[in-house]
Amino acid sequence: MKIRRQLGKKNQGGALLVTVIVVAGIAAITIISYLRLVQSEYTTVARSQTWSGAMALAEAGVEDALAMLNKYAGTPTSLTNWANTATSDGWTQSGNVFHISRTNGNFGYYDVYVTNVVNGTDFTPTILSIGKTFWKLPGPSLGDGAVAASYSEPAVRKVFVKTMGDSSASGGLTAQYVMDFNGNQCTVDSYNSADPTASYWHSTWFMNGRNFGTYTNTLRTASVVVGTDGTLLNAGGVNIYGYVNTGPGGTVAISSGGTVGDLNWIGPDPAHPYNFGIQPGHKRDDMNIQFPPVSVPTPASWRSVPAPTASNIFIAGQTYSYTNVSGVSGYQIGGVVYSLVITNINGNPGTTNNPIYYQYYGNSGQLQDAIFIDATNVVLYLPGGINFNNSKDNLTVNTNANVTIYSNADIDTGNGLVNNFFQYADALKIYGTPNCQNISFGGNAALTINLYAPSADVTFNGGGSTTYDVCGQIKVSNIKVNGKYNFHFDEVLKVISPPTHYLPNYWQEVF
Repeated sequence: MKIRRQLGKKNQGGALLVTVIVVAGIAAITIISYLRLVQSEYTTVARSQTWSGAMALAEAGVEDALAMLNKYAGTPTSLTNWANTATSDGWTQSGNVFHISRTNGNFGYYDVYVTNVVNGTDFTPTILSIGKTFWKLPGPSLGDGAVAASYSEPAVRKVFVKTMGDSSASGGLTAQYVMDFNGNQCTVDSYNSADPTASYWHSTWFMNGRNFGTYTNTLRTASVVVGTDGTLLNAGGVNIYGYVNTGPGGTVAISSGGTVGDLNWIGPDPAHPYNFGIQPGHKRDDMNIQFPPVSVPTPASWRSVPAPTASNIFIAGQTYSYTNVSGVSGYQIGGVVYSLVITNINGNPGTTNNPIYYQYYGNSGQLQDAIFIDATNVVLYLPGGINFNNSKDNLTVNTNANVTIYSNADIDTGNGLVNNFFQYADALKIYGTPNCQNISFGGNAALTINLYAPSADVTFNGGGSTTYDVCGQIKVSNIKVNGKYNFHFDEVLKVISPPTHYLPNYWQEVF
């Protein structure tokens, strides 16, 4: 006989209680683990967001600095004056370092330092931006539902940026709308006056303390860009050592005798090129260059161009006497009588940071007389432009001299000459304001110039019989060539042309 035993109700309740406690413990552990996991993930995400936010603030600081540097963007003659107005924009100055700090609510703040670095005659500002943010987690309970806030150490990110002045230089011969060689047989190439291997080097010639070279066809390079923002580039039979560029969808008309390409494609003699047509990769249609208008400087005062006087002047150690030849009063220099002469002012020579400002008032500001410039860093304002009526009219920039001319009206050199004895393009800069709408050059066989006149239609008439013709850079509204001309772009102008805005050239996070 088997006896069946049953558990009592008391024992059954105890087993159930143990089971409930175990299950509850497991659930509690699971919940606690989950909450800790959530808290850990929250902390990680918060730290990550804070770390990323610090970089966002640092980058915002860089943008703030670039905005300050580019206050005069689009005005190439005023852009580098940013340091003169930085303090009025809220920046504090200590020597050549400018600083500003901005707070972004409770999220954090950034400190930005802009240093005006002088590199020879160039100004290349650097930027150090420091972004700081804070992250927080709920702190321990203070009772009655209150929780203390717990802040961590701030997340700090630093960005260092070197800037460069972007001159929007496209590479030599540039028109906003139409480039018309009119079917003429012309050669367009490049050289580099800062490179002894790409120019005829002059070890005893200096500009702003640096040696330089001049053009020679035996050391030509193929880096010129002949381009227009318009949709037509009528290149005719021109030989271009470099590239042609138009606006999107633009066309290029090259005759059967024309060629565009590198040195290997064209060869050393453009009159007998190895290949005709456009070398693959040397036609582009992405031209998008800016042509900001020119504004005339506003110095404290303008000097009058000295009138001829019956006395002697001294130029480069040589004495020139006042003379009167064929009814022209002035000084006879090199067989030419100059009725206007600008020389260095005693005790106050022009320097890179101290130009001497002149304005020509005669004939309503129109230059119709021969002028000789033998001074450094001259700024000459011509309210009436230039109008040379005969071969006696002459604009001459002497060796070791340099001038920047602002023309507020049309320019016509007629049969006169524009002589830049130094053959360094940046020694003769001509800026045309919006009122300068027509520029005409005669058959000048040795024109070395840096011309920027965004509202002007430029016509080259005649042309020379030498390989030199026009050296430097031309940036205008429209170009038309009537005759055989050779154009040679100086590559150094990409670097030293007045910038229209500053761009980041080097960007690095630092620790």
